[in-house]
Parts: sequence; C-alpha cells; structure tokens
Amino acid sequence: MNHKFSLSYMKKCIIIIVALINLSFLSIAQTTETYWVLHVMGNVITKATGKSLKVGDKITNQDQLKFSDKNASVVVMGPKGKYTLKQNPKASPNEFVAFANNSLMPMKSSGHLSSYRQSGPVKASTYFGDKNFNIIGQRIETSINCDHYAFTDQKYLELQYRVNGQLQTRKLIPENNKIIVDRSKHFTAPNNQPYDMNKVDSVKIFLVDLTNNTREIETTFKLNFIDEKKLKDNLIIQKNIYKEMGKTDQEIESELVGFVNSIYDKTDQRFLKSWIKSSVMP
Repeated sequence: MNHKFSLSYMKKCIIIIVALINLSFLSIAQTTETYWVLHVMGNVITKATGKSLKVGDKITNQDQLKFSDKNASVVVMGPKGKYTLKQNPKASPNEFVAFANNSLMPMKSSGHLSSYRQSGPVKASTYFGDKNFNIIGQRIETSINCDHYAFTDQKYLELQYRVNGQLQTRKLIPENNKIIVDRSKHFTAPNNQPYDMNKVDSVKIFLVDLTNNTREIETTFKLNFIDEKKLKDNLIIQKNIYKEMGKTDQEIESELVGFVNSIYDKTDQRFLKSWIKSSVMP
C-alpha cells in the first residue's frame, strides 16, 4: 500500500515539475522586449497600426511586420544591442510578413574602421579603397598626399566614370595642396544638374602624366553621396535615445560613428568624427 502511494505521489510530483518547466519556458518565450528604430530601408509596416516605420519609433519583439520586398530592412536597438530586421530567409519569395522576434539578426560591423587607423595623408588607392566610398554631403576635402604625387600642370589625378552610357572625365586639381571631390564640379551634367549616382558606374581614378604620356589606374570604386540633412536628423534622434539610456557624450559619439560605418560602409573617418562632434552632438 505504501509502495503504491509512493509511486502515485512521485508521478504527481513529476507532472507538477514538468508543468512548471513548461510554464517557465512559455513565460520566457512571451517576454516582451522593446526596440528603437534606428534606420529603415524600403517600406516596413507594422500590421497592428498599418503605419510605416520611421526612425525613432518603438516596436516590440511581438509585433508583426510587413516588408515591402526582400530588400526592405530595419535596424533596431534593444536592451542587448543592435539588430537588423529582414524578411525571414526561410519564407517563400512572396511572403513578406513576419514577427519581429523571428527576423532579428545581430547587426554586423562593416569592418572598414580598422583601415583608417593610420595617421597622415595617403594615396588615392588607400583613401578610397576598391569597393564603396561614401561622402557625407556634397564635397570632401581628402587626405590624399599631394606631395607623394608631385603634381604639376602636366601631372594630375583624373576621375573617369560612365553615366547613361556616356564616358565622363574630370580632373582633380589640388586646391591649397588638397584634393577635393565636389559633386557640383565632378558629378554634374552640362545643365548643372547633379547626376543620379545610382546611374553612375564605378568611378576610376587615374594618375595622368603628360610629360611621358602615361595614364596609370590608381583605384576603382563605387561612390555615393549621403544626404547630410537626413543623416543628421537620424543621428540626433539616436543621440536622444542614448541620452535617455544614460550614456555619456563620449559613448554616444562612439555609438554614432559605429552606426554610420555599419550602415554606409567606408567613409572619411576624420571628417565623420569631426562632423558628428560639431553637427550632431551640440
């Protein structure tokens, strides 16, 4: 009798323990976490409100999102770091709806920051690289070493690119011993309208020396001009979020620099840090 009672009691204990474990896992699964929206690419809608997400919005991991297409994405920041939200890669090609918690992927660093940890001026190939280069605003005063090239009227750097199938060439003439890339001078049509950079093929930079009739390629890369106002407005919203979290100005500056590098790939780090300090932080 006691043996049967003991077995029955043990079975009940096991059932209770299993139930408690299941409830514990269920509780963890249903924990709601809040995320701030830092960046939106394409159109992403929250199904509950039917509104498109914008920088500064808050969402939770329980929200259901609708992506406009497979390229649409959202960068968010939560209690444990930054994440990218995209369409679930396991979903069918035409299925663009997903719960936020099923679409979270840790945000990756661009990996380009280390290439700028050098001091002093550099060659064009080192400065621009050979992949993507982004200019905040409409012009950049580069750190290309003019003395290294010993420029003259007969020796200079030349930009070359194609837009709408037409070959374009522009000289990069030093100004006060500085090489400046200016959209209004170097990427503008004869009617003074700037070219759509999405229609500009890869940019090539040549070192031209007319004294010995040579033209040597320095580098080839994709160039983009970042809308300065939009980026500034975005970063100010992020700055205010970080202040609300109690971060110091130094920590905030570091977060903002890291964000720009991760989203926009390679850019001039000296200018980026100076610009954030003078235009975003005040």
